Parts: sequence; structure tokens; C-alpha cells
Amino acid sequence: MLTEIPQRHTLLYLSQSGREFLYQQRENVYPDFSSWEIVWRQFRSIPVITRRQVAPGSLIPVGVSLPVRQGGGRWRMASQVPFRDVIKTISAIKAAEMCVERPMVFSGLVEELIFQVPRYRAAVGIFGSAALEAVTGLPYCHADSDLDVVLLPQEGVDLLALGKLFQRLEEKWGFHIDGEVAIDENRYGKLSELLSGSNTILVKGGLTPTLCSTRSALAALVSGIEANLKK
Repeated sequence: MLTEIPQRHTLLYLSQSGREFLYQQRENVYPDFSSWEIVWRQFRSIPVITRRQVAPGSLIPVGVSLPVRQGGGRWRMASQVPFRDVIKTISAIKAAEMCVERPMVFSGLVEELIFQVPRYRAAVGIFGSAALEAVTGLPYCHADSDLDVVLLPQEGVDLLALGKLFQRLEEKWGFHIDGEVAIDENRYGKLSELLSGSNTILVKGGLTPTLCSTRSALAALVSGIEANLKK
């Protein structure tokens, strides 16, 4: 049973009853319900993706992504699962470590990120297709895949230097890095938007994405780091 509240992007393995609950509660299915009936038995043991953090005892909002594409889109669905049915978790940071251990197209790039990002006072993890492939060994990535990266800032974080690091590594490896920054425990924003000079950024992690003042997002980021230091 789950002992800690899973953060956004954490991968969750479910018990049999959890998988049944997940499928019964499915919504926002792509491509359609009847197609999923055919493939669900084959893929029902894959981990699901935490969409946002919730209080203990609540149903965890999750997403399911399959290594199957149709019409240019990946097969996906949204659902929710009870805390009691989570039997194993894999954080974005652990997924990055697992990526380095596999012969994947992103392995070298992720290894560099793990080595270099802490210099600028942040921890780094991966999510999306690269994380799912690293954890399951299934072919989620394709020729045009981006590398989805989440940054967990620490005291003294240098977001500008991290943005420049991403640019250098993109040029070196030939992959686009889509960086997301944890603003606080529940909210996340794009690194590129935080550095863009725009007055607002799109913040995810709540019930719906919302526009937020860039200044207030950066202030919340600093406050969150200070609060963690006091724990």
C-alpha cells in the first residue's frame, strides 16, 4: 500500500483490483472505447501516470499511455485509482536512473543531465515516453520524440543557467528537451516560459491548467524551497 503521496509524473503499479477500478473509471479515451477493449488485456500491467498530487484517502488522478500510436496520436485514457491499490511507485528521478541503464536513444543525454543539473542546484527526473520506455522496456519513443524533463529546484537554483545547459545539450545530442519546473508541491511550469520574459505562464498540476503571473510563480518557487529547508 502507498505510504507517501505521489508527486505529479510518478509512475504507479496497481494491484489487480486497482487495475479493474482504473478501467471501470476510464474517461477521455483515445482512440475509442471499443479499440481499448481489444488491447487492454495485453497492456493492463503497465504503470499508470500520476496527473496531480492529492490528499491521502482521495482518489489519485492518473493517465494511461500505451506504446501504440494511431492517426498521429498515442493511445491514452484518463482515470483515477484508490491509494490502497498502489503496490509500487517509481519517481521521475528513479526513471531517469533507469533510462541510463537501458540502451535507449536518450540514455547518453539523460546521463549528462543527471551529472550536470545538480551543479545548478536542482534534481532532475524524466517523464513521458522516455520514462515509460525506461521503466517497461516497451517501445514508447519514436524518431520525433522529445525528452520530457522535470526539475526539482533546491536552494540557490539557477534557472537561467539550466536553460542554457538545456540549449547546449540539445545542440550536442540533437533532441529537444521539454523542461518542466516544480514551482511548489502541486504546481509545475515550463522552464522556457519562466525564462521567456512573459508576464504570465501556464501552470499545471491542478484540476485544470491555469494562467499565473510569472512573478508570483517564481516567488512561490523560492517560498517552497525555504519551507522545505525548515522541515
